Amino acid sequence: MKRILVLFVLSLFVTAGCNSEEQDYTSNPTIEGYIVSVKDKEILVVHGITKDQAVTMSWNELSRVDDKRYEAHIFHINFNIDGFFESFSDFKKGDKVRV
Repeated sequence: MKRILVLFVLSLFVTAGCNSEEQDYTSNPTIEGYIVSVKDKEILVVHGITKDQAVTMSWNELSRVDDKRYEAHIFHINFNIDGFFESFSDFKKGDKVRV
């Protein structure tokens, strides 16, 4: 009986993890801010800083400024979806973005 219950619970997790719903990419942006770090498949966007701070400071430096907390998000490209870009190579540190 325990085995059947364990298998049932595991199958629920697998089914929930295989959700194939498409995400709505037309909603309001998650964050508006400046890019602090750019890699090929990843960017770090921080809200509440100036362009000068984004260009001249690292995330570690920003996190220590006046003990202020900033809203920051890392965005990854895991695979290419038609209509979207394949890398962040066109972006640079200090660019203002809405993601």
